[in-house]
Amino acid sequence: MTRILFIVGRGRSGTTLLARMLTHHPQIAVAPEGFFAMNLYRKYRFGAWNERRIAAFCRDLMRERRMETWELDVDRLALRLRERESALSYADVCLEVYRSFAEDTQRRKKVAWVGDKNPHYALLIDRIDRLFPEARYIHITRDYRDNILSYTQMPFDLRNPSALAQRWKEYNEEILKVSRRASERFLWLRYEDLVAHSELELRRICSFLDLEFDPAMLAFHAEEPPDARVKRGKWFSGVRRPIDPAQAQKWPHRLPDITVRRADAICGEFAQRFGYHPTTRGEQPLSIAARLGALYGRSTVLAEKVLFGVVPAGVRINLINGYRRFAGRA
Repeated sequence: MTRILFIVGRGRSGTTLLARMLTHHPQIAVAPEGFFAMNLYRKYRFGAWNERRIAAFCRDLMRERRMETWELDVDRLALRLRERESALSYADVCLEVYRSFAEDTQRRKKVAWVGDKNPHYALLIDRIDRLFPEARYIHITRDYRDNILSYTQMPFDLRNPSALAQRWKEYNEEILKVSRRASERFLWLRYEDLVAHSELELRRICSFLDLEFDPAMLAFHAEEPPDARVKRGKWFSGVRRPIDPAQAQKWPHRLPDITVRRADAICGEFAQRFGYHPTTRGEQPLSIAARLGALYGRSTVLAEKVLFGVVPAGVRINLINGYRRFAGRA
């Protein structure tokens, strides 16, 4: 039986690197980043499946521009769904999409795990876990100061460091809330450990997934992965190079002291549970500027929850497609 796993965490925390490593295991098929399962959740969560409904789902599935990178054989997918239509649930339909990517795009038969990686799933993880109650999760974290530094170099997300600190905190808080009720289905690892002790961490992941370790996972940079045709921007260039532990702990040399103080004040206490300790430069209490930045970050998280959880699918897909074109990520 094919099972599903989710790589969750704040963006710029190594989720793409981990996904690429796992993709090189012959029993794991991690799809390129997409959002269809949550995009179409409210529209298709309930109701009986028939030929007409399946056709509508397949049309809606491909409206999100990112799904083009999956290179699905949509006709074959629809045929598979029609063969099971009377017994389908929405979770079954989603799993069939992941299986179709594994079998038709990656040319892999009967993989043990299909996977998905999307940082925004952190904000909807409670809904995802209700949809897939047997799913397993790999929660990856990165030092909040390095995470802020990474985002300030990107053309997307926010530019305010205090807002980025708040977003790091809230994304990881959402994951922790759900992990507490199903700890046996969650595995936590740190980006810093993944790049410093790659084989050890990958062996730990394989054990969590009841798989044998495969050395090919360490050679992710030496050969093209099954999703090599997926267009990736310059911000993913690191996944095409060998592991470099120096990618961790850049912040002491590159973040201004005032940014570190504000980030420590916002994230420091919470981050210690992940082993990230604030410096002695923490700014207590929060300055007005830091408070405003944190409020900005919190408001964007709330806006994302509304966008992904309330706004109708058609409107949301158009907004997401437009944003990705604007940010150069389409």
